[in-house]
Amino acid sequence: MADVQAALDDAGLPADRLVLELTESAALRGQQVSSTLYRLHDLGVRMALDDFGTGESSLSLLRAFPAAIIKLDKSFVDGIELDEPGSPEADARQAVARAVVQLARALGLDTVAEGIENQAQADRLLELGYSLGQGYHLARPMPAEAMTGLLATQHLASAL
Repeated sequence: MADVQAALDDAGLPADRLVLELTESAALRGQQVSSTLYRLHDLGVRMALDDFGTGESSLSLLRAFPAAIIKLDKSFVDGIELDEPGSPEADARQAVARAVVQLARALGLDTVAEGIENQAQADRLLELGYSLGQGYHLARPMPAEAMTGLLATQHLASAL
């Protein structure tokens, strides 16, 4: 706990700007982990529940975990743009994606769709209610310096 506070202080970063991603299995590792997560939450650190929808306890975990963000697993994004409306697979995949975003809204949580690989996927997810996403279509993994440059370029472009 003290290490996190020290790192935030050293970086001059407000606690609410730090997001820690945890999988369901990591969040369910016992009372000590749960207690630490709640102390971090009380400090202002935001928690993201990664790979949401792939574990058995997803819904009960939302009550027991101080999540601020739910990340829809890539398995629900893969092929979402290829699905023919009315097919059982398309209906199921899109129903899950829509249900996750609606559940998150009802609980006051942000949602992120993971694994967006093309514009058609991004468009379909926007139609389903997602406004945040991750994936190679949006940006490849990069060093911090490159990310700073990318954000500066986008900020400049939006100001014009």
